[in-house]
Amino acid sequence: MWIKVVNEILEALLRKVGDFQGHVDSAVEGVLTSQTRNESRYDTYREDFSREAAAADGFKQNYIAAADELRKKIQEGIAGDGTVEIGCIVFLGYSDGSKKIVYISSEQVGGLEVETTIGKIMVISNMSPLGEALIHQKKYHEFKLGKKEIVIARIQPGDDDHAE
Repeated sequence: MWIKVVNEILEALLRKVGDFQGHVDSAVEGVLTSQTRNESRYDTYREDFSREAAAADGFKQNYIAAADELRKKIQEGIAGDGTVEIGCIVFLGYSDGSKKIVYISSEQVGGLEVETTIGKIMVISNMSPLGEALIHQKKYHEFKLGKKEIVIARIQPGDDDHAE
């Protein structure tokens, strides 16, 4: 089951790469269109579209790196020792009774949410506040983030899991 869920996350990351490439292409098209129209504001448009293209390309590169990281994890064989690390799916319980599932990535991917076989998973960076609080922790670790009290209910893969 874990491999299937990880592949669903990978597919979502690759879809986002395509989305960001679309943004880059649109920005480049905007520059070319304003140039061919010989608009008096061409320089302003060119600068705006160039900044937009650079930003979209930066996000695209983050998603590509996250997808590559996930592919590598799959190829290496997925095994865990029960500690939260990059590439883990972590099931969280909150003191208010709510639950959340997160996937830990080393890349900044902007809180991508992926609908998977096991439910909605939020892809977070290990450098985010939640990621930093989770990394290197074990099952049942309790911590506070802001005003929220959180417990790690489950880690995939864990020490009792085997890659499928």
